[in-house]
Formats: sequence, C-alpha cells, structure tokens
Amino acid sequence: MKKKKISLRKIILLLMILGCLTSAVAIILTSYSSLQLMNQNNIEDNMKMNLYQFTKESDEACYKLLRVLNQMSADGMVGSAVDKYLTQEENYDQYINKKNLRAQLVSLNSSSPSLLIAFYYDPYRNCELVPNYANVKISMEYKRAPVLFEATVNTFQGIHGSVFYQNQMPVYSAYRRERFGDGTLLDCYAEVKSC
Repeated sequence: MKKKKISLRKIILLLMILGCLTSAVAIILTSYSSLQLMNQNNIEDNMKMNLYQFTKESDEACYKLLRVLNQMSADGMVGSAVDKYLTQEENYDQYINKKNLRAQLVSLNSSSPSLLIAFYYDPYRNCELVPNYANVKISMEYKRAPVLFEATVNTFQGIHGSVFYQNQMPVYSAYRRERFGDGTLLDCYAEVKSC
C-alpha cells in the first residue's frame, strides 16, 4: 500500500476553508443574536409606546368626563336647569323647563366632539329624567361596566360598549349620584369615545 502524502498546500487550503466556515458560523450566530435582541427591544419599545398611548387616552377621557359631570352636578350650569325643572309645579312651566334642560344637554353634547351622550337617570323610577333626543331606551346597564377607579363622588369606568349606541362603539364613561334642590337623587352619566 502506498501512503498518500498530503501536501502542505492542501493542509493550508483545508485550514483556510475550516477557518472560513468557523467565521461564517460565528457571523451567523452573532447576527441572529443581534436580530433577536433588536426584535426584543422593538417589542419592548412598542409595548411602552402602546402603554403610553393608552394612559394618555385614558387621562384625556377622564378629564373630559370630569368636566361634563361637574357641569351636570347640582351646582353646575346644566344642573341648575335640572333644579328649575324639578321644582316647577305648573304643567306649562315644566314643559318650558324640560325643553330648556333638553337644549342644555344637547348643547353639552355638541360642546365636545368626543362626548357621545350625557343624561340624568332616575334610579328609583328606572328611567331618564328627560328622554334623549334619539329616543334610545336607556336602562341601568350603565352601572355594569368595569370600574376603572372611583374619585370622591365620581365613578370612572374603563373601556366598554356604549350604552347609547348598543355596544357598537367602545367608550369610557363616568357617573355620579347627585341630590338636587327638591331632594331628588339622580345619576349623572356621560360617555366619551375611546380613540
């Protein structure tokens, strides 16, 4: 048997090929690790951005709702129209003040494009104080939405389906119970669009 001699050139060539393969594997592993890290950082950045957007949206909705509920309170601009309506004994005066109250609620709704509806609900009679302009039947369903937080007399609710638009639109909402001049307890409720 003849022994084959491997030339020095072949050994050098083989070592070079082996070195190139090792370098290629190292580059691939490093690139893969870098891509994984970049992807992980990208996911984390997206999550931070989404959380920031959600928090900003929630804060804006809560401020809008608070402004509306303050206007609807017994001391507020719309609340004073409720007081006038509740204290009238004559049918004609009730009719005039009911029209005025409805106009105040419509004005309140048109003052903010994101406000979908604001109404007064009588929890003891299970009906709205003044039927809304769209004649949509409102029930106590508005209290079943998930509570986001409670602040003094106001209860803020997280994203849920609209009471007014039959759950077709995601909204934030808030309500509070108010005692008016004649002793009547009413729930003030408002919804704003979720962006």
